Amino acid sequence: MWCTHRLFAFIILVIYIPSASSLSCFLKSVSSFKPPSYTSQGKSNLQHMISKQVTSRLNISRFHSGTTVVSSLHASETDTLEHSTSLQTLAKRLALVNANTTTQTTSNVNNNVKLTFAIAGGGSRAISALASTPGASSILGSGNVLYDRKSFGQYVTQYLPSDYATMNSPNTAITSLNRDGRFGFASSGAAVLLSRAALNHALHMTNSLKGMEDVIGVGCTSTLVSHGREDRKSRIHIAISKGNTPVSVLYNIILGNGGNVEYEVHDDQLNTPVSVRRDRNEEEELVAKLILSSILQELREDCPSNEDILSLDAGDSIEMIEIGNALSQPSATTVVGKIIDQNESSVDAAILTRSSLDGKMKPLSQVKIPSDPIIFPGSFNPPHIGHISLAQAAVKVMTEKKCNEIDEYFKMKQSGTSDNVLGSLWNTVAYEDLKLIDLNVESPFTVLFEMSLTNADKPAMEVSEAMKRISLFETLESNISETSESLPSDWGVLLTSAPLFIDKVNCLKKYLSSPYANSTGDHIRKMTFVIGTDTMVRLINPKYYGNSCDAMLASLKEMRDEGVHFVVGGRVSQIKDGADDSGDAPFVTGEEELESLPRDVQNMFTLMPEFRIDISSTELRKKLIN
Repeated sequence: MWCTHRLFAFIILVIYIPSASSLSCFLKSVSSFKPPSYTSQGKSNLQHMISKQVTSRLNISRFHSGTTVVSSLHASETDTLEHSTSLQTLAKRLALVNANTTTQTTSNVNNNVKLTFAIAGGGSRAISALASTPGASSILGSGNVLYDRKSFGQYVTQYLPSDYATMNSPNTAITSLNRDGRFGFASSGAAVLLSRAALNHALHMTNSLKGMEDVIGVGCTSTLVSHGREDRKSRIHIAISKGNTPVSVLYNIILGNGGNVEYEVHDDQLNTPVSVRRDRNEEEELVAKLILSSILQELREDCPSNEDILSLDAGDSIEMIEIGNALSQPSATTVVGKIIDQNESSVDAAILTRSSLDGKMKPLSQVKIPSDPIIFPGSFNPPHIGHISLAQAAVKVMTEKKCNEIDEYFKMKQSGTSDNVLGSLWNTVAYEDLKLIDLNVESPFTVLFEMSLTNADKPAMEVSEAMKRISLFETLESNISETSESLPSDWGVLLTSAPLFIDKVNCLKKYLSSPYANSTGDHIRKMTFVIGTDTMVRLINPKYYGNSCDAMLASLKEMRDEGVHFVVGGRVSQIKDGADDSGDAPFVTGEEELESLPRDVQNMFTLMPEFRIDISSTELRKKLIN
């Protein structure tokens, strides 16, 4: 013990000697140095620190009164992942979330979490700490520091969903306005706006419907202590928005004026601990910790809580608010009704996916379509094995086409015939995405089975009829389980109020994510429609354009300029007088029909002449009735 006390004195000697003249006085005091006496509160604090394997780092400062203070204890790198509250350890835990070796969690993690940060003010260290951690690329999508108010405004305007642009909650806990009516850039409402904008930004970067369930938008605003304004309390607002849901979690945090535990030294004794305010650097570090901890808690990871990081007994406070809830998600019936009733609603599209919990088709809270989707229009009355076979055939042929396009593009780059920088960028992204998946199991395309609930020359579909057809998709997988077919790896049901193809294009283009450069030519493919040759024949028949060939070509070129492509499966002719001598209707591949069209229009179509499956929806409906 004597050695320990001498060592303690020596540390003070090394760190703090105000002048050389005081050295002799100080050495005299060493021989009479007594063991420090702790108050019960101080002892309790130290035991708590030791239990977390914390190594103390002593920091000496002087008050104006001459009182020497030993500052708060800090976590060391020897802390365990489970209990440490150090910024680096929290970042390491977050980087491990998607790894197979991640620590146990209490929820079903899909190992596909992607984070997008939008931070205004303090807290940017959360991004840098995560970005500098090995393995962070698996979870970090984008980090945005919006320090200038214009950058804040531009980001929110660009990415905030339209239905949140008018958010003005009466709840004072999530207000975005100051008392004078001006927008509060460091308010709880601002944090929620940033969170939802970041989530929408993440959805833009997601290339599958499944992936949209696991993206997280993180928003943070704060007002931290500035030099000369230590009388003010620092406020922090952190909002987390997860997946394609209407739910956000908001943390409102106020930092007390005594966040650090320090120890006054009087007459060579370490006495009762006192609390002093954190400085700006410490508050910056604290905000970053709270951001990462909030994300880990949202992911149900076993980690220190925000309360563990704060000093509640020294004046810090925190409240958590859930904004929106799962019950506020509109039902499929509600969405269908809004799309059908175009006189009373502006809703023109919805995407439904099959819930992993109960197998029901449920609408996503936002209509966001991954780039370069395969869209299969139809009445689906009922959906059947023929639809699945055609969809899978389209996926296969378009995957081959995409791989060939990328190979061709880079051959052109190597030969020096292409200098499109953005084309090179997006084709490289597409190439890297293809490398990450097993094409024998997964697809680089999202398949959307599209039903228009309105008709160009007939009354709109009844809500009950639409719901019946939607419900049939819930059992489709089990219905085809005994066949060699399976549903696409990423699929959903797309409902629209767009009966014509040009209507579909104009409706869907505003919901598409940023397109990859899926073409070596002048036109970027943005969406591919799956059709049969019977539909293709009508598309290219001047009869349906007032008997004008020019009008037909103009309509097709308008869709081409919007990035439309068609993949076509062979069908038996639907023309009643098209039967051959045997009385059988001929099988149409589409090859002859396209020959007379200009080359640029022909390139809009990818034919699958080998595909054939003859199933009558009429016969299937009769079986369902019986």
